Amino acid sequence: MNPTNLEETGDSTGVFQTTVDIPLTINSAALEFGEVITLTYRDAGRAGESSVAPATGDTVSTDVELSIAISNFGASITLDKTVYDWTDTVNIEVVAPDHNKNENQRENIGTSSLPIKISTRHSQMCSTSYALTESGENTGVFEGYIVLTGLSGQKVNVGGTIPTPGDPCGTDGATGGPENGKHPTSGQDDGITVTY
Repeated sequence: MNPTNLEETGDSTGVFQTTVDIPLTINSAALEFGEVITLTYRDAGRAGESSVAPATGDTVSTDVELSIAISNFGASITLDKTVYDWTDTVNIEVVAPDHNKNENQRENIGTSSLPIKISTRHSQMCSTSYALTESGENTGVFEGYIVLTGLSGQKVNVGGTIPTPGDPCGTDGATGGPENGKHPTSGQDDGITVTY
């Protein structure tokens, strides 16, 4: 990009601005989160100089540069409790501003390429991607929950069965989310992990 027109923000402000759209690709290569962009402004006359071009004909200039990155906030995951009962509801909140693509729409995260994975120490929820929904337009905060269904055979919360070693998924009732996933626990010392 090479913008040539900078406009002063008002009368005698000395502040000039322009707008540049970051492209999706450069030379057919897709840009990724975290890539560094360097903005360079060449000032034809250094600050404090009385003239732009000295009598000798040499151009006096200064390059002013700023490096920025395409946003790479990542994501932070928060659960509503540190200790759960074996039949509790687990509320999940993911703060992921980079995935707030449309400021006028509530969006979802959790796809097969960027899945939200939910597991216990004994087994994993086998939905290929459990979706969470943005809490409102333009928040970048995504929410959902799953229900712990108790021990295998207890039929609490219409629970599934604990998987056997040859069947890592069992019947956990996992669906697409954000508020309809179920997962059994295997005992008092089980734990739950959410990754994105």
